[in-house]
Amino acid sequence: MKITTDNGTAYLNVADHETILDRILKEGGGFKTGLASAKVSDSPSNTSATRFTSNMVAATGGSVLAQDAAGNVWSRIISSSKWHTEWQRLAATSQVQMSKITTDDGKPINTITSGDILSVVLANAPGVKSYASTNGASDHPSGVVPYRFTAQMTSTTHGNVIGMTDTGDAYLRAVVGGKWVAEWKKV
Repeated sequence: MKITTDNGTAYLNVADHETILDRILKEGGGFKTGLASAKVSDSPSNTSATRFTSNMVAATGGSVLAQDAAGNVWSRIISSSKWHTEWQRLAATSQVQMSKITTDDGKPINTITSGDILSVVLANAPGVKSYASTNGASDHPSGVVPYRFTAQMTSTTHGNVIGMTDTGDAYLRAVVGGKWVAEWKKV
């Protein structure tokens, strides 16, 4: 069962005279990618093309996640071969990535050249953020420079850090109560 065509493009291309619902139901169960223009009557956006994924857990029911060209994200449920809900906008472009993982140019949120990694991670918590450290950081994995990592903080005091070195070695460490738990673990 395919999610996309062989060249990676959308599996379900909805023609202007079709509906997203009919095209999904025609394919039956499974997970598929799709594309619909703004002219498709049941598209969530009437101003731009919409890319979507359908997750049909049965031939007559499942869910659809869609994103229009403006970046708005939508969801809708299919039940008994009918739309069960209206399109629900999950995120508007003004809300997308309010908490950044990287800087706008894709670089780490912070490159730590002095001080300690933990202080910087805690100061930027909660959320998922990317970082780099140099030999000036006091608490990077022993003998590991440079170290690029992601901090996944569920609060300002709890989370985990996992990253990789230039040699391909991966290290992880947990943060509990605003403190490191144990030593760096090489995985």
